Amino acid sequence: MNATIANLIITRLVDAGIPWLDKYAGLVRPIAFLRDKKTHVWPIACNVVDPQACTDETLKELLPLEKYTSIVFVEGDTYPTRVKNPAMGVLFEANLRLVVWINCSKVGGACGCGDQAAQDVIAAVEKQRTYSADPVLNIKHVVMGGATRGRDVFGKYTLDESRSQYLHYPFDYFALDIKTEFRVVPGCEDQLDGSDVSCWAPPSIPLRRYPDQFTCEELIGERGLTETQIACLDCVDGGDCDPLGYDLHNSEDTVLLSGVVTGPCGQTLELTAPDATYDLKDEEGQTLSSGSIPSQVNAVITAPNGTVLRDGSPYGEVLSGGSIDVESATCPLTINITVNGVEQDPITDVDPCVENTINITIE
Repeated sequence: MNATIANLIITRLVDAGIPWLDKYAGLVRPIAFLRDKKTHVWPIACNVVDPQACTDETLKELLPLEKYTSIVFVEGDTYPTRVKNPAMGVLFEANLRLVVWINCSKVGGACGCGDQAAQDVIAAVEKQRTYSADPVLNIKHVVMGGATRGRDVFGKYTLDESRSQYLHYPFDYFALDIKTEFRVVPGCEDQLDGSDVSCWAPPSIPLRRYPDQFTCEELIGERGLTETQIACLDCVDGGDCDPLGYDLHNSEDTVLLSGVVTGPCGQTLELTAPDATYDLKDEEGQTLSSGSIPSQVNAVITAPNGTVLRDGSPYGEVLSGGSIDVESATCPLTINITVNGVEQDPITDVDPCVENTINITIE
């Protein structure tokens, strides 16, 4: 029953929504492993989801590790004590230890984060005085011991230098002894059915290495295929995989093109991005030219030249954004003078475009 009670304790922490709760397990056992001719003792969870994942790295996952905000598990090697045998069932008392390691740098870094974490645990465990959870009834948890630190918490486990550094600030750890009273109705006790697995027990099936050795549900599970691979997985009565939808976005996240590929398995999706359009306008907002630009192409758009007139007649062209120097008009005027049939010296280089006064005296 220890494993059942340990799971109930962890469930109360999860249901309480403790924000720093990260890596957790139910009941663990200190299991010895021989590695490099040395014996290492690690806390191993009683029940695991996937025994095929029990590598040396996963076996040490319940030891202090900086990437986690916290590590929480339950210890207990003493079978629950049978207190009395009331008419309604058998009353038991279980004494388990909850071990908590916390990374204070991820929860504010205060020196007292471990003390606060202990208060969170006590509040969650003792929140509801008595409750029932199949297959046990009238469950009552009481925290008997205060937060304890020191060698006794992780002393039974092998911590190399890479792990022991996490037993010092800014990391903290403690253990709480929890007494649980509960009642079991005769005939409702946990039964051995061979379904429980553990990392220290050899797997009942050989290591599987190829996709055809897994069920469809196992392939698309948490440790299975990527989303792209799942899209090509046939899991429904030998039928085709579901159509693949797609959206083509631009840099502003505007959807340019959408569609569905009905046969994505083993195919190549060819997409043609639509052309962009442009309007070339002058400073007064008048459109000078319009056109389209292929996607991802550095297009060169030539602005037309402007025409310069002088006195209503074409004078020349000017580049867009450029300038031209219009010369002043010159039309030299020559005045011939004849007096009594005798030609006089002419008056030349007179500019009629400039106001002039010509005085001629004839005697």
